[in-house]
Amino acid sequence: MERAWLDENNPNSLVAALFKCLKESPVDARKDVIGNLLVCGDTAVLVPDLGRRLALKVKRLLQSKEGEEAGPASPSSVADELAMTMVPVATQQLKPLADHIGVISCAPYRADLISWVGGSVYSAIWHRHDDDDTHMNWVFSPASASK
Repeated sequence: MERAWLDENNPNSLVAALFKCLKESPVDARKDVIGNLLVCGDTAVLVPDLGRRLALKVKRLLQSKEGEEAGPASPSSVADELAMTMVPVATQQLKPLADHIGVISCAPYRADLISWVGGSVYSAIWHRHDDDDTHMNWVFSPASASK
């Protein structure tokens, strides 16, 4: 799990995806993005602490001193720089966000069902039923249920 999902050198990991998302986010929205991490899906059910581990890994990477400028390059810093070439964004720009990382819970719903709940709420709000709507043939309209 550590290598597949939380390895910063793996371009397909969750850490790399989060850094890419932060890089593409507007600068003024990055604090809100990193403060509202929600890990959902079947993997979040199988690995219940995945959100916390992801947040800790990202915070440790942002607080590390590997991305900072340190004068002339020594052979060891060149090797460190080559090891970090897979990280999709320079973490120097994102270092101020280290104190704002937060993981939110999808309770009272299960993590693997939260996307269905969100889709249902979105559909109910966006596609409201209008009883005067003549282009739809409702078998059972919501207005008749309240009578």
